[in-house]
Amino acid sequence: MLIAVVHPNIEEAAWMMRALRTEGYSAAHYANTREFLRSIKRDSHDLVMISDTASHVALSKLPMLIRARLQQHTPLLLVGHNHDEDAVAAGLGAGADGYIALPISSALFAARVAALLRRVYPIRAARQTFMVGPYELNQREYRIKLHGADIPLSHTEARLAIFLFCNIGRVLSRSHLFALVWRRESLDLTRTIDRYVSRLRAKLELHPGNGMRIRAIYSMGYRLELAQEMGCQPLIRAAS
Repeated sequence: MLIAVVHPNIEEAAWMMRALRTEGYSAAHYANTREFLRSIKRDSHDLVMISDTASHVALSKLPMLIRARLQQHTPLLLVGHNHDEDAVAAGLGAGADGYIALPISSALFAARVAALLRRVYPIRAARQTFMVGPYELNQREYRIKLHGADIPLSHTEARLAIFLFCNIGRVLSRSHLFALVWRRESLDLTRTIDRYVSRLRAKLELHPGNGMRIRAIYSMGYRLELAQEMGCQPLIRAAS
């Protein structure tokens, strides 16, 4: 998962990113809310972690400021040294999904982040086989079936497909996809991502007849959608 760390203190931000990467997460640092808000025009994230010192805006208004600019619902976790219970409660009431008070051990910090992500993304966290309409996806073995038949995919194709299916309805930027599927950054990733998505569209037959379609989002990336308006309403469920 890709986590945005919005924090003006470079040393503390570096500590947070080390703790996250140790647990297998990808992380991107932004020095303040202004820098982060500029980035969302081209990037997407699975979690926004923002310091209570990243903006001059009061804690009670900070979540609303961020959510007003995000193009889709993304969990928001506040972190900081503010031990004023009323201020923290106001931040949570304004739309934050959690607050982590610092200082804290790396292990407990990572555990609290993981707990929040499990609640927000239960399918991804379960690491199980699940079904979306005629598709059966095995997250452990990176295998996908369509109408009961195995679809031959490379490991990278399967990783990309499962990530898309775990994020149905969410816009995923190309940099987001590259960081989580290829596990590295690239300055020239547009053609690579587009080529793989084109292959998946054909191999997985992602069209309304199967209840799915994948849409290119200009200047951002892609969104896998349920084609409900076409009369298909595929059920998302755990495989038996």
